Amino acid sequence: MPFVPCLSVADTTVSLNFYKEIGFTTDSSTAHAGDDLHLLLYDGDLCCMIYGNENLKDWLPCLKDQPVGFSGMFYLNIDNIQEAYETISQKAKVIKPLTSDNNGQVEFYIRDPDGYVLGFNDKSVLKSSELGKYT
Repeated sequence: MPFVPCLSVADTTVSLNFYKEIGFTTDSSTAHAGDDLHLLLYDGDLCCMIYGNENLKDWLPCLKDQPVGFSGMFYLNIDNIQEAYETISQKAKVIKPLTSDNNGQVEFYIRDPDGYVLGFNDKSVLKSSELGKYT
């Protein structure tokens, strides 16, 4: 089972609007009243959760001194990489355009409103590459 990150965000409304605009769907039905927690799905699959920074710090007080952000990136394996790139690149800051890596993986990278870096990979190429044994 893969890790499901829970990202602290400064403004969930801004983040939810951003992710919806680039093709994600959201589900907030699991949150308790007053809880600013939302699930992000891509093609119906759970990718991550976003949590309002203040609510997250209430939930896990050990994070109270941690700023919003992360050093690294999150990958999302998707179908129709070219179509996704054409749509997403019109609505998000592309930090690395559609390219191929040394494994033949086709990918591109964007940055979200809170500075998180998201890499989108071509699912079919990934499955047929050396890395496919891990999918």
